[in-house]
Amino acid sequence: MGKAPTSAALHEEGRRVLFQLDKRVPPAAIQLELSGRPHFADRHADFSISHSRSMVAVSHVSTSRKTCAFHTGCDIQLIYSNRFHKTIASRFFGAQEQRYIAAAADCTEQDTRFCKVWTLKECFLKARGSPGDSVFNMKEVPCFAFDSLLPASGIVHGLAYFLYECADSAACRYILAVGREVSSAADTRIAPPRIRLVSGMPPRVLF
Repeated sequence: MGKAPTSAALHEEGRRVLFQLDKRVPPAAIQLELSGRPHFADRHADFSISHSRSMVAVSHVSTSRKTCAFHTGCDIQLIYSNRFHKTIASRFFGAQEQRYIAAAADCTEQDTRFCKVWTLKECFLKARGSPGDSVFNMKEVPCFAFDSLLPASGIVHGLAYFLYECADSAACRYILAVGREVSSAADTRIAPPRIRLVSGMPPRVLF
């Protein structure tokens, strides 16, 4: 297994991919909101960048209007085994989410479920904007664990979510969560995002 890229290298790769998707503005046109959330200066589109180990994810949303009214968020997380997952969940996750993880058939599935909840919560924070360290704001994020983690519509707390499993060239498994704001509570026909650039194996749709 090769050495994982540095965080700085992954961040730059994320920006490179972003500007392949959106060639309308130069990198200097990215600004930060008071919460620290990045955005395009002219708001013609919205984006989110995430990375974990050797994988980079970029979500990008635009509309036919001059200004995009929708925020997007994405988070990718390496599925890893950690004996402290239960402790972390008890600190940052709600009771329903903890029961969802504990109900898994084995430790491997528990690790996967932990990462699903984690990426969904991070996705929410990145779409909404989170002052300070998002990890410590995670306990303020509304619950995601229903009968099977997400409701049938995939819409939770005003965002439509799409969940994927993917792998890199070393066959390490990742969970990818992508979210986009919906226009109203009646907006239940959100089209799945187009996956344009994928490193390693094609993603498997989980939801």
